[in-house]
Amino acid sequence: MEARGSEKGGAQDDRNTGAYRRRLNTSCWMCRKRKVRCDATADDPCTSCKRAGVECRPHPHQLQPTMARRRRAAQARKPRVTLDSTLHTDLDDQASPLSLPSTSSSGTLSRFFEAGIISSNWNGFEENGTFRNVYIGTDTANLHHLVRDNEPPGNSFLCYPFPAIRDELPWKPQPEMIGHHYLTVESINDLSSFPVHPVRDALVETYFKDIHPGFPVIDEAEFRRKYTEPSDPPSLLIFQAVLLAAARITDHPQVAASRAMTTATLYRRAKTLFDLRHESDRVDLIQAALLLAWYTEGSDTVASNAYYWVGNATRIAFGMALHRTASLRYVPPQRTRYYRKYKKIWWMLLYSEVMLALEYGRPCMIRTEDFDVGPLEDEDFKNMDDSEDNIVDRDFCSVLSDISLVALDVISLRAPRGKQTDVNTSSIEYHLAQVALRIPPSHDLWSCQLRLVYNLVVLTVYRTSSAGDAAKLCSDAASNILTTFEAMIVQGTIRQCHQSGITALMGAAIQFAREIRLAAAKGSIITAISAHGQLERLLVPANALSPYFANIEAICRLCKSLAARAEMVIKECLAQHSPLSTSQLPAKTNIDWGDIMTNYRMPNVGFGLDTEDWLNDLCRDSLGQANI
Repeated sequence: MEARGSEKGGAQDDRNTGAYRRRLNTSCWMCRKRKVRCDATADDPCTSCKRAGVECRPHPHQLQPTMARRRRAAQARKPRVTLDSTLHTDLDDQASPLSLPSTSSSGTLSRFFEAGIISSNWNGFEENGTFRNVYIGTDTANLHHLVRDNEPPGNSFLCYPFPAIRDELPWKPQPEMIGHHYLTVESINDLSSFPVHPVRDALVETYFKDIHPGFPVIDEAEFRRKYTEPSDPPSLLIFQAVLLAAARITDHPQVAASRAMTTATLYRRAKTLFDLRHESDRVDLIQAALLLAWYTEGSDTVASNAYYWVGNATRIAFGMALHRTASLRYVPPQRTRYYRKYKKIWWMLLYSEVMLALEYGRPCMIRTEDFDVGPLEDEDFKNMDDSEDNIVDRDFCSVLSDISLVALDVISLRAPRGKQTDVNTSSIEYHLAQVALRIPPSHDLWSCQLRLVYNLVVLTVYRTSSAGDAAKLCSDAASNILTTFEAMIVQGTIRQCHQSGITALMGAAIQFAREIRLAAAKGSIITAISAHGQLERLLVPANALSPYFANIEAICRLCKSLAARAEMVIKECLAQHSPLSTSQLPAKTNIDWGDIMTNYRMPNVGFGLDTEDWLNDLCRDSLGQANI
C-alpha cells in the first residue's frame, strides 16, 4: 500500500511539473509501429526515437481523433455502393492531408467500368491534367473479358484510360505523407540536394553528349526546358538518376577526384526516391531504373545492381503495355507523342535485359512472342515538342535493336527446352550476317560499341559448337573485341563504353585462355604464345575501364590469373622439348577465385554526412539558374 501511494504521489508530482508520461494510447509514431511502450514526455522525445535519431512525433490517428472517429462512423453507416469502395476504407483513415487525393480513390474500378466502358465518356478522366492508362492484358485476364463483354463486337483496344487515384505529388517527399514517416528533415533535404551549379551543369552536358546519343531514354528537349524553369523542374527522381549516370563517366576534375564518393551519394539519393515510389508518372520509374542499372553497388548480381534494376524496369513496362503496339480506346490530345518516347524506352530496355541474360546465362524476362512493338523509325526520334533530336545516333539505335533480337533468339535456343522452338543456328547465322552488313567500318564510338556487342553475340553462338569453322569464328570474334577496345582507347571514347562491353571483354579473355590450352595440347607453341600476347593486351583496356566501372577490378584479376596460368602451360610445353628440369618450372598456378570475386563495396555515405559541401547544394529554385 505504501509503495502504491508513493507511486501515485510521484506521478502527481510529475503532472504538476509537466513531465508526466503520456498514456499508452497516445504513443508516438515509431513506438506505435514497433508496438512497444512509449516513454515520451511533454518536453522530451521517447527513448526509442532518441536512439534511432528520428523525430518523435504523434501518430496521425491522434492528431484529430474526434474527426477520425466521426469519419469512420459515417463510413460505417454508408451502404456498400461500389465493389471497390471497401478496399480503400483503411487507406482513407490513415491518409494524411498531403496524401489524400482531391478525387476520392474509392470507386475507381466501378467508375472505370460505368463511366468509361459503358458510356465511353473517357475525356471525363482527364482530371487536374493527370491521365493514366490501364492495360487489360491478354485474354487470360479477368479484366480483359470484363471489358470485351461490355464493348461493341470487333473492338480490339488494349489500353484504356483510368480515373486518377491521386493528385500530383509534391516535388520532394514530405514526412507527413503515408510511408514517409521515418524520413527526417535532414534526409529529405539530402534527397533534394545536388552538386553545385558548375558541377551539375557539367553533368547534364555529359549525359546528353556522351550517354544520350546511344541510350535515348530521356526526352532531351523536355528535360532541358524543365532544367531551366524553377517553377517546373524535372522529376526529382529522374534528375538524380541523370546526375548519377553522368557522374560515373564524366572527366570533370571535381567529380573525377572523388568519383566513388560522388556516385555513391547520388546513387543513394536516387535509390531512396525510387524505393519511396516518389513519382507522378510510372515511366519515371522505368527511366530511373535503367539509369540506376549502370551503377555497381556491390558484388551481388542477383538482388542488386543491373540485374535487379532492369528487372524492375521490365515489370513496370509490361504493366504499362510498353511491349505492345499502342492501341488506345481514347486518345487524349497530344497523347501520341508519348508513344514515340515509349518506343525508344522499350528498345533500350530490351537491349539491357537481353545483354544481362547473355552475361549471366539466366532466362530473359522478355520473350519474342510477348511483344509486337515495331522497329524504330525516324519519326520516333522526335522530342515531345516535335523537334528533331539530332543528338541521338539513329543508325546505332536501329542496329542495336536488331542485334538484341538476334541475341534473344540465341537465349531461346540455349534454354533448357530451346530445341522445341522454331529457332535454329541457321536462322541465327542469317540474321547475324544481315546485322554485320549494317555495322559501319569506322572507328567512332558508336560503331565500336556495335562491334563489341556483335562479336559478343558471335562468341556466344559458336563457343559451344563443334562445327569445323566454329573455333575460327570464336577466335576472330575475340580478336575483334580486343582491337575494338584498342581503337576506343586511341579515340579517347572508352569511358563511354556500355556495360555490355565488360561482358565482351571477359568473353574475349576466356576465349584467349582456351586457345592457349588447345594450342599447347597440340604442341603448337607459336599459336599459344600469340594467344597469350592477346590475353595480356586485354589488361590495357581493362585498366582503362577501371575508373568508370567499379566491377572491372574482378576482370583485371581474372585476366592476370589466366595469363599467369597460360604462361605456365607454355613453359611446360617448352620443357617437354628441352633439357629443362622439372624443378626449374614455375610453381603450378591456379586461379584464385576468392581473389577474383572479392566483394566490391559501395562507400558508406550517410544522409548528408561525410560528403563534400559541393555535393549538397540545397535549393530547388537554383535549378532554373543553370546556364545550358
